[in-house]
Amino acid sequence: MEDAAPPDAELGAEDLGAGDLGTVDLGAEDLGVSPDMAPPADATTQDLDMGEAMQPDAEALDAEIPDAEIPDAEIPDTPDVEAPDMARPDAEIPDAELPDEGVVCVPAQERCDGADNDCDGATDEGYNLGAECSVGIGACLAQGTIQCAGGEGRCDAVAGAAGDEICDDLDNDCDGATDEGVSRACYEGPFGTEGLGTCVGGEARCVAGEWQSCEGQVLPLPEQCDAADNDCDGITDEVLDWQPIEGIQFPEGAEIADMFAAGDRLGVLYTLPRAEGDTLLYLRSTSVRPPYDTAFNDLAVGLMRTGARPAGFWADGVFYVAWGQPDHRARLARVNELGQIFRFDDLGNEATPDDFV
Repeated sequence: MEDAAPPDAELGAEDLGAGDLGTVDLGAEDLGVSPDMAPPADATTQDLDMGEAMQPDAEALDAEIPDAEIPDAEIPDTPDVEAPDMARPDAEIPDAELPDEGVVCVPAQERCDGADNDCDGATDEGYNLGAECSVGIGACLAQGTIQCAGGEGRCDAVAGAAGDEICDDLDNDCDGATDEGVSRACYEGPFGTEGLGTCVGGEARCVAGEWQSCEGQVLPLPEQCDAADNDCDGITDEVLDWQPIEGIQFPEGAEIADMFAAGDRLGVLYTLPRAEGDTLLYLRSTSVRPPYDTAFNDLAVGLMRTGARPAGFWADGVFYVAWGQPDHRARLARVNELGQIFRFDDLGNEATPDDFV
């Protein structure tokens, strides 16, 4: 049984909103409905299953749709059109004046930072920038100028390094004082006497770059009979008067040249002219106090130049005798306690007889 086509639907002008355009008859073909998909003519709306109504025709789905050929469209040639120059000629743009935005300066304490902190129209006032300044004292003093640093006005100089204080009237250690605590050891006695007997060194202080007198030193004094070495020669209570001692006999024509302490004894140098015209130098050792005895017989030390002044001293058990020879060369003899010469030293021309006083 063939499916009946749906009756033509009649729509009035009112249905189409066309007013007086009249009545339009539309058939199924006009609505794009296939006759094969139309419901039976006697079917009512209630008789139609919505599920079946929505199912397409299987044969219609299997139908092949022929390929449609689209003819090539020819694009007409477009003539070259030169675009107009849209660039605008150079024009001078006048400086625009920015409108006053009404920035308000809030006053604050002025700082040394190049800004007008207190809103008075001036910068860094009150800091005396560029003024000369200095840092440090004494030898550490350095000159500079005041510049801004860390919001403050500061001197840009760098102080020098402190040194040791010396006697020059300067503040070398940069503590505000000069020559403080500067002193040195001193001794003004004869060379070789410091530290012997009662002789001791002292200390001199520096004041205003000048050394003051030696304080606390003890210099040699005349020898006294007090069991002390007052003259600081290493001997205590030695004979003070070197005049010829009564009771000591010397050969005729002898002259005492020198007398010196030799431990607990006395050393005596004397000269004796010879017939040949030269002079012999003798050494004798005797006791200091009577009865005078000689430790050894007179010892001829050597020939001496006429007019020369010999000298003798005692040290560590040895007699030292120095004199000038006729050839003007100085000589030194060493004699032991038994009166024996065990060594001679030629002192050359560097020493003269006048050195041996």
